[in-house]
Amino acid sequence: KQQFLLDRAMAALNTSHWSEAGYPFEGKTVAGSTDCNVTFSKGIPSICIGLAYSEGHHTLNEFTRLDSLLPGMKSLVSFVIDC
Repeated sequence: KQQFLLDRAMAALNTSHWSEAGYPFEGKTVAGSTDCNVTFSKGIPSICIGLAYSEGHHTLNEFTRLDSLLPGMKSLVSFVIDC
């Protein structure tokens, strides 16, 4: 099930929603700490998907481009429908 979720998430993130909005975006996997670590540690298939273009994470210079929220939400909807 975990691979199923990962495959569907990558497909949703690599849609044209990002390029149509002018973002050279490509879905990628990274290791990190998220809220889904709790469910994943209990054997529940889990995934965390970033839905906006942002930089400077967890620093004083952190920001999110508000105009990236719409393509991000479109990707989320694609993921939910595909699952």
